[in-house]
Amino acid sequence: MKYFRSLVIFFIGLNINQVHGKNLDYFLKSNGDEFNYFIQTAASLGIQKEKVSNIMTSTEQNSPMTITAGFAFFPSSIEKLSLLATGSLSYIVPSDIKEEGGSTFSNNTKLDPETGFSFHAHKSYTYRNVTGFFGGLDHEVFYLYNTPDFLGSGKELKSVTQKITYGTLGLAFAQKFFTPFVFKMSASQSFSSKTGLKGQRYLIDYSQKYSENMWYHIFVKRHELQDDLRELKITRLGVGVGFYY
Repeated sequence: MKYFRSLVIFFIGLNINQVHGKNLDYFLKSNGDEFNYFIQTAASLGIQKEKVSNIMTSTEQNSPMTITAGFAFFPSSIEKLSLLATGSLSYIVPSDIKEEGGSTFSNNTKLDPETGFSFHAHKSYTYRNVTGFFGGLDHEVFYLYNTPDFLGSGKELKSVTQKITYGTLGLAFAQKFFTPFVFKMSASQSFSSKTGLKGQRYLIDYSQKYSENMWYHIFVKRHELQDDLRELKITRLGVGVGFYY
């Protein structure tokens, strides 16, 4: 029964951010000036679709490993408030570029690891901290291909660094299903970009605890970005595991 329950929890993709017997706060500790440190890993499948002029292309950007580390701080002076900072490193495996209804372009371009940083404040408002809101800043460094130049003038395919900073607002809901879980959804709007690429990012994360210091998680992330030359949509689905220490 124990292994069956673990399998069920894994496939429904829940993350748990709570010790048994404590209230449903977003992270483990919430009394006094306390820090909580954690690390998590994930693997994900990514599909990138791009429109340049009237040409539609698609390519896979799968990630065998994403590592995220961070900490949460609970100031004693403000009730039910937590401050969360994270940093992540993601390895991306490139694939061939497919033109809709047309050619497939071989792609041997090496992509550097993507990085991300965030700082969020989370505030609970309801009884036993079941529901809360969070917001803050997110910064992403990732890589796109020079598709407009490649398709338009036949230049060599290469990667171009993108650096985008977002403002983020989200909702978190905590409850218990076998074990406590946390469901989060957020929307982000870019306000700073190195190359002029701008737009929105959406994230849904569903988490559930497996043991005292371990949880499983599943997430869906969506980017909808554009500049003067292209429209870009990236969808990513991932699963992973995290640990408190």
